[in-house]
Amino acid sequence: MDPSNAQQSTKYLLGRPSFVAQRRHRQPWTIGQTWTNAFRAGLLSSELCRPDAWTTVDVDGLVRLYNTEITTLLDRLIPYRSVTYRRRPSDPWFDDDCRAAKRRTRLLERAARRAAPCDVAAATAEWVAQRRVYARLRCQKREAFWQSKIAAQSSNPRRLWQSVDALMGRGRVPTCDAIGAADLHKFFDAKVEGVRTMTADAPPPSFLSAPRGCSLRDFQLLSVSEIVTAVGKLPDKQSAADPLPTRLLKDNADILAPFLVER
Repeated sequence: MDPSNAQQSTKYLLGRPSFVAQRRHRQPWTIGQTWTNAFRAGLLSSELCRPDAWTTVDVDGLVRLYNTEITTLLDRLIPYRSVTYRRRPSDPWFDDDCRAAKRRTRLLERAARRAAPCDVAAATAEWVAQRRVYARLRCQKREAFWQSKIAAQSSNPRRLWQSVDALMGRGRVPTCDAIGAADLHKFFDAKVEGVRTMTADAPPPSFLSAPRGCSLRDFQLLSVSEIVTAVGKLPDKQSAADPLPTRLLKDNADILAPFLVER
């Protein structure tokens, strides 16, 4: 086997891996400016932006209305699709340098999102610059690792393709499905019982009494501006229970804030 051809084949497989596990999800990377504008226009024409449609609705009805309107709009613009993924371990080239760069990138991201308005531009620029450094470092580590691996095994094609198979997760033992719901339930019961046994001799918890005259009679209502500020500080992560990607929620917080205040 020609080492150069092996190197090109490995790069191709790295860029286009085959997958074995399936799941349904939306593709957030397909969201462009045109799609974002279409979503914003659809949101403005939905019942979420018509107070007369939900001012007399209870909390459960507001939750159902939010989920229904958002899901319907997303299904029309970017419907769910089935995509397959490969389950494989962490990349062997991802070393301590990559982990340190990743931690610094996340640290600067949090600092940029929590920065004061006067410092947002500088903090964001530092975060973006670190993201580029992190991306370049990952590319360098990946290329250096696989080039050295290919060079070391170029005289042994069998060993080389074994390394490629290991990278792609081929030949791995499938996940064991012998553990059923009953076994899982017994495991957690035993775990909880063990914790209770170990803490049986612990002193009872102590609580401080509220000062005399202190009482919580009602909650202070939030304003639209407070909702927009709070949503803007959310990390760019999404729960499976929320149909709306966090990035879209932050981009359209000014539209949804009146409904969220009511909710």
